[in-house]
Amino acid sequence: MGNEETMRLVRDVLEAQEAAIQKACAIPTEKLGMQVPLGQREVPLRALLYMLVNHPREHSTEIKKVLAETKGPRASEAQNIVAQARESMGNLVGNFTALDDKDLDRQFEEGRSIRVILQHLARSHQNYLRAIEKALEG
Repeated sequence: MGNEETMRLVRDVLEAQEAAIQKACAIPTEKLGMQVPLGQREVPLRALLYMLVNHPREHSTEIKKVLAETKGPRASEAQNIVAQARESMGNLVGNFTALDDKDLDRQFEEGRSIRVILQHLARSHQNYLRAIEKALEG
């Protein structure tokens, strides 16, 4: 049995979160204290934005508990490393929340613009993919 349904459900969560994040980026600071409807209650907009941070953490802990209590599958060493890669990529992507395309050419050191760094990362990850594919062939 594969993990197609699992990954579809994860993609659904990621897409819903990304849609909320894209809209949230446009919220001016002065509106963060306003009350907004959330289900049957109202919450401060700031608290709702923190829910985007905390809610996945809560359920990540819950899922780990389900797996531990039911003696579910344990991640291999490679899978644990990949999980950390996903976390680090999330941290990287978070840097771009406030940026526009015009910011891509900002640089601190000559030749090290944000654009150049991203292009470098893309090439590096393509090289990593090829090396992983070779390892799986042999």
